[in-house]
Amino acid sequence: MKHLKHLLFTLPMLLIAMSFAGCNTEEVDPVIPELEIAEELTGEALESLTLQFDAAESSKTFAVRCNRAWTAVSSNADWCVVNPDEGNGDNTLTVTVSRNTGTSRKAEIIISTILFKRSIYVEQKGEQADAKVIFFDNLDGEAASKDSNDKWPYANEFQKYNKKGTGAAEVTYGSYSVTVRSNSPSNDTKYNNSDYSINEASGVNNLYFAANGNFTVNKIALEGEQKLHMEWGVERNEYGNYDAPFNPDEFIVSLSADGQKWSKLTYTRSDYSAWDKASADFQLKEAVEHLYIKMEASVATRVDDIKLTTGAGGQEIDLAAGEAGDDPEQPSVDGTKLYYESFDGVALTANTNLDAFEAAGGFVRQGLGGASASYAGTTFNFRKTSASTGYAGASGGNNAFGNNVDVVFVVNNINVGTAQNIDLSMGLNTYGTYTASEFEAYYTTDGGATYQPLTLTRSADKAWQLTTASFTVAEAENIVGLKFVSKVKEQQFRIDDLTLTTKDEGVKVLPIPIVKTAEAADITMSGATLGGSYEFDGTISEVGVAYKAEGAADYTVEKAIAIQSPFSITLNTLTDGTNYEYYAYVVADGKEYKGDVKTFATEKDQSTAVTYFADDFAAIEDKVVYNSGKWTFTSTDTKWPANYKMGWYGKTFNNGADKYITIAPYDTELTEVVAYAVMTKFNVAEAQGKKLTFDLAWYFKTKDNSKFEVVASKNFTGDVAAATWEVVESYTYTDETINPINTWTSYSLDLSTKYAEEKALAVAFRYTGKSNTYRLDNVEFGAAEAPVDVLTVVTGEATNVTTTTATVAGSYSGVTEAPAEVGVEYRMSGVADYTKVAAAAVAESFSVELSNLVEESTYEYRAYAVAGEETTYGEVKTFTTAAPATVTPIADVEFGNTYTMEGQVTAVSTNGFVFTDATGSIFFYGAKNYAVGQ
Repeated sequence: MKHLKHLLFTLPMLLIAMSFAGCNTEEVDPVIPELEIAEELTGEALESLTLQFDAAESSKTFAVRCNRAWTAVSSNADWCVVNPDEGNGDNTLTVTVSRNTGTSRKAEIIISTILFKRSIYVEQKGEQADAKVIFFDNLDGEAASKDSNDKWPYANEFQKYNKKGTGAAEVTYGSYSVTVRSNSPSNDTKYNNSDYSINEASGVNNLYFAANGNFTVNKIALEGEQKLHMEWGVERNEYGNYDAPFNPDEFIVSLSADGQKWSKLTYTRSDYSAWDKASADFQLKEAVEHLYIKMEASVATRVDDIKLTTGAGGQEIDLAAGEAGDDPEQPSVDGTKLYYESFDGVALTANTNLDAFEAAGGFVRQGLGGASASYAGTTFNFRKTSASTGYAGASGGNNAFGNNVDVVFVVNNINVGTAQNIDLSMGLNTYGTYTASEFEAYYTTDGGATYQPLTLTRSADKAWQLTTASFTVAEAENIVGLKFVSKVKEQQFRIDDLTLTTKDEGVKVLPIPIVKTAEAADITMSGATLGGSYEFDGTISEVGVAYKAEGAADYTVEKAIAIQSPFSITLNTLTDGTNYEYYAYVVADGKEYKGDVKTFATEKDQSTAVTYFADDFAAIEDKVVYNSGKWTFTSTDTKWPANYKMGWYGKTFNNGADKYITIAPYDTELTEVVAYAVMTKFNVAEAQGKKLTFDLAWYFKTKDNSKFEVVASKNFTGDVAAATWEVVESYTYTDETINPINTWTSYSLDLSTKYAEEKALAVAFRYTGKSNTYRLDNVEFGAAEAPVDVLTVVTGEATNVTTTTATVAGSYSGVTEAPAEVGVEYRMSGVADYTKVAAAAVAESFSVELSNLVEESTYEYRAYAVAGEETTYGEVKTFTTAAPATVTPIADVEFGNTYTMEGQVTAVSTNGFVFTDATGSIFFYGAKNYAVGQ
């Protein structure tokens, strides 16, 4: 039986051999290959074997049984030697281990043939006690994943760490500008060939430090241990500079006994640029109860597998002394670089707007105070073309681009710490000769409430030139922002390598809250949910949002009830169809820190459809997007509406005699633009006329398959992209000989053919293309003649509701002749039939009194009006009658006594009554028969 598994494994080969043997006249005796290991040649075969040794040099043997050639290989031949290391047939092998002056160790000897492998495991004790794992975390409690906004979780939000060790029970983590990621794992040997990555790294998650990020391991219990060893996996991960050697000055590790005073730890690591292990042996000068570890990075860095064990000792660390008061040496970038932005966080393949660039990780946010920076702007985008060159420090790659009037690019929340004298430098590219008045720069110290102008120094030459400015801030103003504004339409501006530096000495840049503004959610006509999140180890005293209607002067501030991250606030008093700006904020140490400014638009009130629509565009302005309130315009080109040509816009001709709207997106960089002009919803069912008429002209520029269509939607609620549109009719022109260019043609489209029953139909003119021009004028739906009388009834509110009575009201409108009767119908909830109560007189507003109602009961009611043979009703409303007052007996009543009370008697039965006085007391007597009134 012991050969059975070998037989099954080699049976196919045996069958093949037998088939060949069938063709041979010689007799062949096939041999089944086998490989077994045992303690001795005649011993029982073993699946595996473990040889255990003491610390002294010694040898042991084991047996190999095999009918083929074999080899023996030791995984640690420097201290574990096998002899012989090859052979053919059965043999006894000797394993010799050298003296082990360290801690325990292990090796593996693999015996191999061409078909089989067997393992012998070697374990040797050491003269020193094994290291005790005090703390270890491979960060792999659960694989990290991105959220709905494509963002990795911050380290202070991540919940699935994997801490272990004798001192790990009370450990907590703190962080600043560090995320937990499951990409670029430490055990990825495709890009990493260090022994750490190949043999030790755990992979899965790692900590990603943005420039100036830090991570702390708090309160590791030491239990008196002073000789310690620390190790961790670390990779320098600076975007665009991945091959740069690792530099310990860019990644500082410090130790503390209380999380306040820190002492720098000197460690060793190769300069290998990818993943490798760093380690340090040290001895605490004095025993402490707890140890705190802080890691700080000045360039993007990744860390994994943080471990603290007992050790042999090494450099002496005096935790009681600390350095420079309370803080360890801070990592620095050239010692003075407060902020740096190269826009090279992602390799662009196309022009990208700011939101998409941010989502893709395009901003690098480097420098001592760069991690907290936030970005905003109008129609600025980011491009890979015309990469920066020709000045010191030009990074090439991506740049920020703007080429229109009042194009704005804003950087907020730059942490300059205690620096006061600040120098700005950047690459600035101009398409033509540079003129100072055409490009303006500002700085702010109050989050953008006010800006101060900067005087830029730059040569007048076009193309890329180094551009500089300087400014001074007050000592307490540690947060600054920058704003750049293009003032002309004809010029093109590009920005790269934005840098803030200082020559001030002793500058400290302490962490500040990093605030992120969340996307608006649950948007309705009158409300939205706004919020944000923050990352900060200090104390936050307030969180909230600030918002304002676009164009308004001041923000409205709403504080969140709970101080937590993330947080949200629901607003419900907004105006429909309005664009809003908003940002999240937090307050720490009395100072406000803001997130990015974002925008959203409340839904338009689409509840009222029209039976008549007309627009001759007499109110349009030339080359401006039309804004009459009758239309909803959209365009797929991101430069619209700032660049009016990318969608529908107003046009005047013949010195203003002709006015219409047109579309001609010649300048688009898209393959095609899709632009909608949606009219107020049509009530086709009740319209006097059912036709849509309009005048259309076109201009042939190129054969780009442009299309002009009338489309309709039954589910449009304000969001064009979310609605389902179907083509009603296409008026696409392709042949200028059939449809002469610049010739107005009138069209009529009967909507009742397909939509006769629709009472809220959205109808739009849709353009698809990029070259040919379409012009639209004199749009009309329905009939303008006076509508016939339509009786409308509105149910009013219930008032004066008591336990048994109520007053209910109603009104009517829309008719020239008064109805024959008006009133209210009511019924108790759950009852099938209404009771009708007519008003005493017919009037446009009326009311009726309801009585004999049941206390604590809900009633439904609706107003009505009778005209001819038809009754028109208002909407159904409800009210609930009141509960009777709770009363207390006046006293215990005794037979034979006389009680005097004043109040109201309510008969209950022939042998009892209830007597309620002014104080609410009750007297009930039921011994004799009384008639009411006795």
